[in-house]
Amino acid sequence: MYLLHIREDYSAAKCVSTLAIKLENHVGEIPPYAILSHRWGAPREEVTFQDLIGDGDHSAAKRKAGYQKLEQFCLQTLEYGLTYGWVDTCCIDKSSSAELSEAINSMYAWYGEAQICFAYLDDVPSDQDVRAPDSAFRRSNWFTRGWTLQELIAPTHLFFFAGDWNPRPLGDRSSLADVVSDITKIPVKVLLNRANISMVSIAQKMSWASTRQTTRVEDEAYCLMGILGVSMATIYGEGRRAFIRLQEELMRYSSDHTIFAWDAAAGSVEEHSMGMLATSPRCFVNSAEYMPVEPVKFARLLELHKDQPDNAKSDFQLTYTMTNFGLQIQLPIYRISENLLDDYHIAVLACRHGRAQYPTVLFLRRNHTHPDDHFYRTTFNGFTTFYSPQVAELVSRGASARWLWISTPRLQRGPQMPSPTVQPYVTRLHCHFESNRPGRWPALTHSFAKSSDHRIEWTASQSVVFDLEQGEHAVVGAMCVPKYRIEAVQHYIICVIGLLNGRAWYQIHGPFHLGEPPPPKEECGLIIDNHASIFLPSYDLLQPSNLWHRADWTPTIVDVDAPSQQRKLELESPRTVVKVNERRTVNGSGKIEVYLRLWVEEPDL
Repeated sequence: MYLLHIREDYSAAKCVSTLAIKLENHVGEIPPYAILSHRWGAPREEVTFQDLIGDGDHSAAKRKAGYQKLEQFCLQTLEYGLTYGWVDTCCIDKSSSAELSEAINSMYAWYGEAQICFAYLDDVPSDQDVRAPDSAFRRSNWFTRGWTLQELIAPTHLFFFAGDWNPRPLGDRSSLADVVSDITKIPVKVLLNRANISMVSIAQKMSWASTRQTTRVEDEAYCLMGILGVSMATIYGEGRRAFIRLQEELMRYSSDHTIFAWDAAAGSVEEHSMGMLATSPRCFVNSAEYMPVEPVKFARLLELHKDQPDNAKSDFQLTYTMTNFGLQIQLPIYRISENLLDDYHIAVLACRHGRAQYPTVLFLRRNHTHPDDHFYRTTFNGFTTFYSPQVAELVSRGASARWLWISTPRLQRGPQMPSPTVQPYVTRLHCHFESNRPGRWPALTHSFAKSSDHRIEWTASQSVVFDLEQGEHAVVGAMCVPKYRIEAVQHYIICVIGLLNGRAWYQIHGPFHLGEPPPPKEECGLIIDNHASIFLPSYDLLQPSNLWHRADWTPTIVDVDAPSQQRKLELESPRTVVKVNERRTVNGSGKIEVYLRLWVEEPDL
């Protein structure tokens, strides 16, 4: 380990002190030292290893803008009673790839073993109230860099210094723990005692780095090795493969399922080709509240193996292996619907979300180019990972965990269906009702998307247009058509219209008889009367009582591959024929407009 040996030479004749800085290599016993955390300036202006090792008077180093920062650090080191210091710009021989790799793997330990760390915030003035909501301290770029994350956590003692190197620091990490936690989202308990990092999930650690930036893409992974307790070779030029390798190393010793609890951002690479592992810390930006669940507790919570003898319960284990077919992992898995979309499944992860401890699932899709139990990760209604209080209810019927093979992005090729989010998606629904007895009864429409209190407010209209957002799901509206009276009882036909994973669907119900359409009950059902009900999909897409899990629910999915077609549905008691003309248009950006024209032929009564 190279250290700067710092001393002040006093000249009695000239009555001046000069600062002497010398690089020394220490092996074995390391003397006490201070360490610097800072943002690099322009690389050509930073003092390098070569500037100090081969130049006796450091003339080349002194001509660089970064020398003043180095000099001020050395003076502060002497002020704190230390004579050795370490700075990453000039204490690593970056011309040696072996030494660079060793330094990167050791850096978290080096910061942790330093007597004191000086965090230099060059963009913060010394006369600021650092606790002010709009302070320069809170906005400092030092908090946005990838490498400064481990430099913040690892040291035993850390002091913040302003851009002018005022001898009085802005504060230390302990006294400003609440402010630093607010800026970085790192829990106060970790800032006060780095040993508490062992109680933090992988996903939460990743989330701390999700908004930070690095100059080299590989450093997104390398700057996390110390925090995650991983050692691996550094290979500059491998690109995002570095972050994949980091996760593979984590999986060798950790059973923490939160490593899979990430989301693909819209428009990102991950949205188009997803494996089980993320390609960037940015995927974990919303993952701070995921915590792992122990295997025994996980099996008990989900009632795994409840139909098997007690000695079979030990079969479930949180182990996984990367194979040539992708990740092999044992998970409980369920189809999203018994009636449609049988390619889509949810797999339950051994982790929970937030203080409410919501169960967590991810979405999978069958990989048709491989045998059974081969899947790839996908999005569903805009979600990659989903947590909900209803997930436990959904799977509480019990199931044995299965061994799954989940493809990595490079295996997601061939004729299997592409990820749904890259397909065109429905953005507008035009619905129109007509009858063979026009004008007899007005049609009533309702838009759930515009309803704030989930109460039905019907509007008299034969036509309605629903504007939709990508990723929207569940019911978007309904049309209630009062058609005829039988023995003074009004009968209705109801068309429920919805969106599922970018596809429009509709279902015709009726005829029903009732007085006035009442509001829905508990947001999940449109109650027609005391004897009949239409359950509408809940706004929580995995609500167990919603339509996707009702065996008697068979909606019609609008075929977006066919420009137009007609369907004919016959309703009983009394017999009514409903003809549906479907038409769609697709623009260049993949947005679809669907037109539904429903023609109702009433019986002669």
